[in-house]
Amino acid sequence: DPYVAFTDYFEGLKSVLKEMMIPLKGRQIAAKIWHAEKGIPTLALHGWLDNAASFDHIAPLLPELHIVALDLPGHGHSDHQPPGTSIHFIDFATTAIEVANYLGWDKFALLGHSLGACIHSVIAGTLTSRIQWLGLIDGLGPLTTPAEHTPLQFRLFIDEMIAKPNKMPPSYPTQEDAMLARLKVSAMHPSSAKVLIERGTKQLPDGQWTWRTDPRLLMPSPLHLTEEQALAFLSAITAPVCVIRPEPGYPFPLQIMQRRIKALQDVQVFRIQGDHHVHLDAPLAVAECIKNFLTHIIVK
Repeated sequence: DPYVAFTDYFEGLKSVLKEMMIPLKGRQIAAKIWHAEKGIPTLALHGWLDNAASFDHIAPLLPELHIVALDLPGHGHSDHQPPGTSIHFIDFATTAIEVANYLGWDKFALLGHSLGACIHSVIAGTLTSRIQWLGLIDGLGPLTTPAEHTPLQFRLFIDEMIAKPNKMPPSYPTQEDAMLARLKVSAMHPSSAKVLIERGTKQLPDGQWTWRTDPRLLMPSPLHLTEEQALAFLSAITAPVCVIRPEPGYPFPLQIMQRRIKALQDVQVFRIQGDHHVHLDAPLAVAECIKNFLTHIIVK
């Protein structure tokens, strides 16, 4: 029974998990660490509004990787960005690079889901000599906007900032109610939502439960890159890339995804059945893709 095998394996590897706080310029970045004594240094980044628990189901299945899974700023247990500042994905990329530098990693691998995969696409196209390989789960390159739409995108951000200057997250009677609210907007197994909710919520003094995430994450981004800029980052990547595309997954436009895959110099694409959070819902299948990819690049 694959599920029983996975459960036994997961229970047996719980002891390798560590938690740490990483100080960066007055901020604290939280991380979950797997297989710290061995394996390829691997920086793992979660998706939008998720947290480091995004890798709880798959990390135990990849003992060949020394995984440091971050809570991005404003997510999980990491500090929020300072008041009065906007939040842009390029700032997350800067934070991730600062973490790798703090850890003393000269060369390392990247594992990302959704937003994390977008961020890693930019990092790999920037630090080309330091990245060993990339594993990208349902994401490849950042969201983009045609150049002529850039003023409108910034206007949407400004309007939201003026209308809701002190935006507060919703609250719920119980942690389970928060999980049910998340399941209404995210197609995933309840067991997958549970690990994200446990790390991503906190209890208020009145007994209610609310999100740890920074409410500003729900505002429109002030700026998007253009598709040409995204392709420039992807074309610059020299490391081997593993792209895992669940079906149905996130509804990326087919032509854009094909163009982005074609821009990569060395890529393997794995298509598997599953929703957007397939690495939580079907970790055995995703881990098998990554292991096959690693075998291929090591042999090559």
